[in-house]
Amino acid sequence: MDYNLNLICENKKLCIFDPITRLMMYRRIPSKQMIDRDRCEAAYYVYDRLDWNLKSLEPDTFLGSPYNYLTNFCRKYDKKYYVEDYKDFVIRKNEDYAFLTKSRAQDLRYEWFCLKSTIVHYSYILSNLIPYVDAGHKIGSFHMVPKGFGQKKCCKFKEDGIRVLDFFEHNWNDIKHFYNNLSFSEYKEKYFLEEACSRKDLMIDFKDDLDLNLKKMNELTQIIENRNQRIINRL
Repeated sequence: MDYNLNLICENKKLCIFDPITRLMMYRRIPSKQMIDRDRCEAAYYVYDRLDWNLKSLEPDTFLGSPYNYLTNFCRKYDKKYYVEDYKDFVIRKNEDYAFLTKSRAQDLRYEWFCLKSTIVHYSYILSNLIPYVDAGHKIGSFHMVPKGFGQKKCCKFKEDGIRVLDFFEHNWNDIKHFYNNLSFSEYKEKYFLEEACSRKDLMIDFKDDLDLNLKKMNELTQIIENRNQRIINRL
């Protein structure tokens, strides 16, 4: 496996698409056909090689949450289009918008994101987020977190890995037993998180200016890429 690549590219049929279309098509594939990339064989090879695979931990797409951020950026900075154009798309598909199941609504949202009209309308946001979307499923984005913590990360920390690292640092005495009682400094070094932990300024607040948040996402992308290269060098 070439770990310089997004791990979705293990699927050769998806590898040919641009990062956003590839992400949406990946999310439409049942997990039985293509397991989550942070839990695939190639990812576990890295966890085992780096001695990250402790029984108290489980994988998480930690520094990257591409779909979450794509939807939030589009919704927060142009909610009217995000809601109304999607509704029109659903109706054009002869679906009953009011009675969509959650899974069907999600599947149609993935399809909507691939429409030329959606890509054109959100071209500024999407073009700026493409590098992040690509990096979000590289090994440099993945981390091992306490079992069950992934849902908490989603709900309490808005899928923001930088916020989680800040929480970890301030509550390390309650968390360190999951990581064999490492000091926080040892934890950062073992999991190549020194740079991410030093950039608390990269927490995303959607009340902030769009360009400021896009700049933060570009800098977060570089952190993921830097970590990715460090991991590759250690293998």
